[in-house]
Amino acid sequence: MYYTTIGKKITCAQLKIDITLSGKYIMPDDETSKIMRFQSAECPIYENSKKPVYEQSEEYKWISCPLNGDCPLLREFPETAEIK
Repeated sequence: MYYTTIGKKITCAQLKIDITLSGKYIMPDDETSKIMRFQSAECPIYENSKKPVYEQSEEYKWISCPLNGDCPLLREFPETAEIK
């Protein structure tokens, strides 16, 4: 099984900063199919905040998600995407 990611630039409504969310999609097993299926989405702020401080990226260090990763924007990725 192969995966790809699709980035989505947004402005975080809670923190008022620009970030890029990542949507993970499963590539089709059938070479004739051009439709990828949505698997999951990640926010770099939330993912970074789960790491120990010494492992956090400097860009998001000391920033935490007020919604604890339960952001409605993570649910706005389409369920399917076409391979172009």
